[in-house]
Amino acid sequence: CHDSDPRLQDFRVIMCRGLKPDHLSYLCKHADTYAEDLFMLRMTVIPLPQHLQLQFVHPILLKWGSFKENAFDRIVDIHLFLWGYQSALVALLRQLAATPFHVLNFGKLLELMQLELEQTSMSECLENVADLVVGWCCRRMLPSSAVFAVVKSEWAPIAARVLSAARGVVSELGR
Repeated sequence: CHDSDPRLQDFRVIMCRGLKPDHLSYLCKHADTYAEDLFMLRMTVIPLPQHLQLQFVHPILLKWGSFKENAFDRIVDIHLFLWGYQSALVALLRQLAATPFHVLNFGKLLELMQLELEQTSMSECLENVADLVVGWCCRRMLPSSAVFAVVKSEWAPIAARVLSAARGVVSELGR
């Protein structure tokens, strides 16, 4: 939705009317915490530690513009963002959760994702991040002595789980 979209304006009006002024001012004062809490509440289905989920999604939220100057706009934006992209984020986070953390190299993935976000428009943002995450996670599971040292005899079921999660991401973004 864009700022000129009447549905967005209706949503803003409904949110303003639905909150008492003192509640709205309190909520605006804590908009960033509210956005993170709302995100975490919506992502409780993901078996990935919350701090990793936040590290992953924070650059995407910044790119999308969820942390605007106006606190009320940030509150509205996190709802709009989750309405539009929650299922894609769930699929991406499931992909990360499916990949054993010891082979994931999460820090390096975040660095590459940040570079990708800096070089891409918002319209291509999630698609490019999805390509990066799926490719990264699948490459982490390529058979090698380093991978076998971590996952031992469980490589086949873990690799199947990673590929299944990748299929979920591709399916979700293909809608």
